[in-house]
Amino acid sequence: MLVDGRVAVDYGDTVPYRVLCRGVEQRLQNDALLSELRHRPHRSFEFRVPNGVAPSATGAGLPPVCREASGVGRLWWVDDERAFFAELFSWIHEGMDRWNLWAFARRAADVPDVRDVPAFGSLQPGESDWCYLCGEPPEAGRPCPSTPGESAWDA
Repeated sequence: MLVDGRVAVDYGDTVPYRVLCRGVEQRLQNDALLSELRHRPHRSFEFRVPNGVAPSATGAGLPPVCREASGVGRLWWVDDERAFFAELFSWIHEGMDRWNLWAFARRAADVPDVRDVPAFGSLQPGESDWCYLCGEPPEAGRPCPSTPGESAWDA
């Protein structure tokens, strides 16, 4: 936590720290939204962009940006039926930032393949070999199974 309320991660002297959240309120909103959606059926993807370059995903196929939960290293697009969450995962290899990207839906059959969402096309996402929400490898081409639980998203 920085003095001004931003949240940063520091890997040590050889790698510069990176700010992930613009403040405590954004971090709380991010965590609250993730806790509401993480038990939903989802698919896990990843993409890379040059170090320090913010990924650009706008336009066709995306719900509105959730500005309250989005920050420098965590980006949310959410509506009543689906959500997308991108999180900066690593910035220490080969001058590239690695981002994880999840697509959520109410039903497993409705979870989109982000490669079919025009707004993500320029990022060239690929399927992840590990889902960091589930803590296990996903089955290729299929959503991770939902975890039982209740969500205000259902209300």
